Amino acid sequence: MMRRFCAYLEKVFDFSRHVSGLVDARQRPRITTAAVWLSGFLMAVTRAGSLNAIAGVLRVPRRLESLVGSRKPSADTIARVFARMDAAVLRGMLRAVNHQLKRNKLLPLKRPLRFAALDGHEFFSLTKALLPAVLPAPPYRQWRGGDRVLPRGRRLLSHTRECITKRQYRNGSRQAREEARQWYWATTISPSRLPVEALWEAAHARWEIENDLFHNMSTHWSLDHCYAHEPTAILNFILTLFLAFLLVQTFYHRNLKPSLRARFTVIGLTDELRIGLGTLGPACVWAITLSLPGP
Repeated sequence: MMRRFCAYLEKVFDFSRHVSGLVDARQRPRITTAAVWLSGFLMAVTRAGSLNAIAGVLRVPRRLESLVGSRKPSADTIARVFARMDAAVLRGMLRAVNHQLKRNKLLPLKRPLRFAALDGHEFFSLTKALLPAVLPAPPYRQWRGGDRVLPRGRRLLSHTRECITKRQYRNGSRQAREEARQWYWATTISPSRLPVEALWEAAHARWEIENDLFHNMSTHWSLDHCYAHEPTAILNFILTLFLAFLLVQTFYHRNLKPSLRARFTVIGLTDELRIGLGTLGPACVWAITLSLPGP
């Protein structure tokens, strides 16, 4: 399954071309940046959960040489190189993958507008000195009583009412009860371009991102695990995990036949990929040079 997964990435996304463009700040590296990053990428794909776990696999003779080359990095090397890599290159890889998915009709445009959500997610506890400012705080005069005062010309919609059915266990039986919710929506887009129904759908889709992405990745993909404590390394590990999650999901839904999807969940697929690490042959599956010549 691992060889099939690698062949799919190479065919659809030209994966080796993107990996070949990875560089870091080392002056005379003994192990290529591509080999180090692929080790971290395979850690994310197989849900190994820690650098020591993937390092234990790399220490096995001839294991993963067809994927990362003959010179395999240690756990400390992976963390050190991730701290010196340029995150812009990984962002470019994510952008290229999403662009290819859009061209392959996997990201259909149901409405004339696309929405991008900018949100903060607390992955793990960090000291204040390691948290760079993402967005500058607005002036205090723009806040009043906990709510931001809307600038002139901002479109403020009247509230919408929803009836939500919740099912809970009470007295040994599952009971349903309804709750009324009220929402207020504000936007700068005119009603002719963005009707109330479309805004409502876009806003509620935010919770799908929270449940299907952040909650799923924190529970099953070790998103809340801190692999290194250097800010650049933290960002690169998160970007790598996002890329691995996206590619595994795409491979599962687009490459596997319905009969296989009936037998495996996505989590089961990652287990099969982990098993496949030990059955790969000696032939390299990437069209890139992974080992530097000796001195």
